[in-house]
Amino acid sequence: MDDQPAIDQIPGTVLGDVVAHRTRAWGGEPVPVPPAVTVALWLVLVANLGVGGWLSAVRFAVAPCSGWLCAVATWNHPGFLLVLACVCTALLVAVAAVSRGLTEVTPVLLGAASGGALCGMAAIAGVLALLLIAAAAAGVAMAALVTAIERI
Repeated sequence: MDDQPAIDQIPGTVLGDVVAHRTRAWGGEPVPVPPAVTVALWLVLVANLGVGGWLSAVRFAVAPCSGWLCAVATWNHPGFLLVLACVCTALLVAVAAVSRGLTEVTPVLLGAASGGALCGMAAIAGVLALLLIAAAAAGVAMAALVTAIERI
């Protein structure tokens, strides 16, 4: 055992190469974002711009919003959802500005983009729930229509 060199002195090993060349901190190295994630982040941003504009109109009484449809879309808190949409927009626009359009991120930028996307998904969740309700109702109506046509 005494005739073997120390582990960091072994030539041709990965550990020897790492010790010899030193590593760089990974926190500052941008890594590519998969295209599907980039597209999803942009879709969340665009959806929040639209929903944020509508929520602004509702909040400042420019657009009417009443009944159960509005209650579901805004979760009865249009002001809070407007804040979430604004946070999402601010974070994703800021990250897009420094990350080549959300295509390369560092861990800090990834955290900011994830936080923005989370706020954005919470802001549009009510509208997405309405879309799911509408899709389910359309499916039931289509099934009823097909059943009625088959019985004729």
